[in-house]
Amino acid sequence: MKLNSWRDDSFMDRLHSFLKGKGDFDCLEIIPVKKNVFKVYAENQWWIVKCYGSNALKVWSLSLQIENRNHFVTFVPFPNGERWLKDSAGQYWCLSPFVEGKKLNYNNHEDREAAIELLQQFHTITKGLSIKQTKPKPFIQKTEERYKRFLRTKDIFVQNQATLFYNKIVTQTNKLLKSMEKLKWRKIEEKAKRNRFLIHGDNAGHNFIRNSEGIYLIDFDLIQYAPYEYEWIQLAQRFLIEGLNRFDDLFQYPIFQSLENQSYFLYGTLFPSDLFREWLHFLRNNPSQKEIASYLQKFQHLWTQRQKFFDRATKYGKIYHYSKEEGNHDMKNQIDQLTKWLQDQVKESGVNGLLVGISGGIDSAVVAHLIKRAFPNDSLGVIMPCKSNPDDKKFAEMVVESSGIKSIKVDLTESHEVLYSTIQNQLKEQNELNESKARLADANLRARLRMSTLYTMATNYGYLVTGTDNAAEWYTGYFTKFGDGGVDLVPLLHFTKGEVRELAKELGVPDEIINKAPSAGLWEGQTDEHEMGTTYDNIDKYIRGESVPEEDKNIIENMHERTAHKRELPKSPPKF
Repeated sequence: MKLNSWRDDSFMDRLHSFLKGKGDFDCLEIIPVKKNVFKVYAENQWWIVKCYGSNALKVWSLSLQIENRNHFVTFVPFPNGERWLKDSAGQYWCLSPFVEGKKLNYNNHEDREAAIELLQQFHTITKGLSIKQTKPKPFIQKTEERYKRFLRTKDIFVQNQATLFYNKIVTQTNKLLKSMEKLKWRKIEEKAKRNRFLIHGDNAGHNFIRNSEGIYLIDFDLIQYAPYEYEWIQLAQRFLIEGLNRFDDLFQYPIFQSLENQSYFLYGTLFPSDLFREWLHFLRNNPSQKEIASYLQKFQHLWTQRQKFFDRATKYGKIYHYSKEEGNHDMKNQIDQLTKWLQDQVKESGVNGLLVGISGGIDSAVVAHLIKRAFPNDSLGVIMPCKSNPDDKKFAEMVVESSGIKSIKVDLTESHEVLYSTIQNQLKEQNELNESKARLADANLRARLRMSTLYTMATNYGYLVTGTDNAAEWYTGYFTKFGDGGVDLVPLLHFTKGEVRELAKELGVPDEIINKAPSAGLWEGQTDEHEMGTTYDNIDKYIRGESVPEEDKNIIENMHERTAHKRELPKSPPKF
């Protein structure tokens, strides 16, 4: 199905035959909307049929996971059960219901609120879902590429006596871009990817349809794993162009209030990427000289407004840069936010408090201090020796003393010996014991016994189980599946090992714990870094987007790929 003649009657006839033959979809009417989109009437209702490249697989992977969500209009199978129809050109044709109604108008306050609310629902519902996504371009790279395309249009400004205007744009944009390049864009993108934060990616008003039954979100072609800030950057820019006259007006909405001091959001919003996009889109339609002159007047007005926004933001003093260890400039604020977050999670869950397994390591020490701060009278540290090094007990007791947390000790050594020897003996009787895996099986069993102990304790007290994994451990999969990875909350998930050390210093964790070599205590002399084959420092650098030696880079990426299953929900087949 070649789309070159998509408006011709002959193409419509071929499309009708294709849909009927391949999908048992007999259309009574086909109306072209644009080159790859058609509105069709069949089965007593209107539908949208759209032609895709491989992007269809990504959208379908989302559709299968949110298919019962009433206000998100995703793909549905064709009448014969096929999810897509593949034509001779290798293109995928997909089907979705057509929603009658009006698009949201961002000049209207209620519509702006509605768009924010629906996008927040989308973020909540899709967080953690797995989609088939190719590697997207980094935000800063896309920004720079669009700016370069704009620079290539200089002659049009010159021909229309707008050189001075062009030079103003370039001067201001260069300043912004220079500041933006200092920020750790890749770092927040990696965090979003690790946590599977999905954004819609195209929040133009026409992708929100309002009718008597509610408001619907459509067109999921640009979904991707990305920081939620990117969604709000795009929406803020649309609000500023289409509805709001002042930069200050953004902050009447709680979502933008929460981003008021966030450098990524402020720089992303102020950078005129959206103005460049609309300008380049306008030029693609081969406008007349009169149309160009008219558009340049509009462009100049929009630029003047954006300049006011920039001046106002800098006067606010809102834009600041993160230090090398982003966030370490204000660890007290980080601790306050973590404490509040823990309190919110307990409140939302309707439980009484929190508990954590205390190993004597830095991660569990930080978490113990945090949950004690959040719930002075409803927090518990559980010490669970299991064939442990005597030093572990000493360090665990230091954590209890420094944090002031209530503690309880459950020695699992005997329980582990009984269970492990029973399993080993059964395997030996069957002559199926794999001696090479014995040490790992032993270590993982200890981690899973501890997990079972923590949940038994949590049930008794009505508490949530708080995990201790940090960003480096989560990214590399350096934790036991359904062991130390089996928890309710993971407060350190966004903190590198270096940032955990900074938290520990601020919280008052003893230096002896902060400075000792990280170890899971799996066997005598075991250390995390020796077992992984790289250092936490290199893993932290990799996560931040900094360069690391090639050997370490390969180790980190290999660990991440091999342990992907640990960060996912159990897989299930599609509905047959």
